[in-house]
Amino acid sequence: MVLIVLVFAAVGLIYKLRTGGEGDGGPSSPASGAAVPGENAPGRPLDFQYEVLLGGKLLENDNGNDGDSFRIDHRGREFRFRLYFVDTPETNDRYRSRVEDQAKYFGTSVDEALAVGREAKEYTLNLLRTRPFKVFTNWEKVMESDRIHAFVRVEMPSGQSRYLSELLVERGYARIHTNGAELPDKTSVEDYKGKLREIEARGRSRPKPGHGGSATIEPTPHGF
Repeated sequence: MVLIVLVFAAVGLIYKLRTGGEGDGGPSSPASGAAVPGENAPGRPLDFQYEVLLGGKLLENDNGNDGDSFRIDHRGREFRFRLYFVDTPETNDRYRSRVEDQAKYFGTSVDEALAVGREAKEYTLNLLRTRPFKVFTNWEKVMESDRIHAFVRVEMPSGQSRYLSELLVERGYARIHTNGAELPDKTSVEDYKGKLREIEARGRSRPKPGHGGSATIEPTPHGF
């Protein structure tokens, strides 16, 4: 009888350690190793490989913030996240060769690509400062950087929850580029790249950014 009680107690302790004890949306630090299920994404259940950070706040005073990378405060700890799958243009020509490559992708001049980068930055930061969002991360580090790869879902004014990567591609603010990963709902890398390409193709019928357009957060009919 005593042995059975001890076994159940051990199982309960292991479960508590794996879920962080509360299951309320995030670890105390990336080194905690806690697997927090969080809330389910639409369609399919989340896999425990991702931790879900809720209630994060954008840190506005970070010069490294741009369209695809941003610093977030979560429970008093700061993390700099970098989106999977997408790359927004630079906002200055410090890395000239990279900007030239981005301009080539968009079929624009370097100056126009830089303008797109500035619009993308404004759009992303405006979303993160004004809309609720969730960060999904397994704490994979970006090479030679303090940044951490992540997916971000933003609650739009329409009530839809959208991946920020999709919103950026849809508006012509990002190229499909850089590291990808299986999504929290188990969508494969190739399937999601295909989805982004479809979104990109639809977005080509929209006016090109980089010409003084407004970085608004209007609802959009696409999504899942």
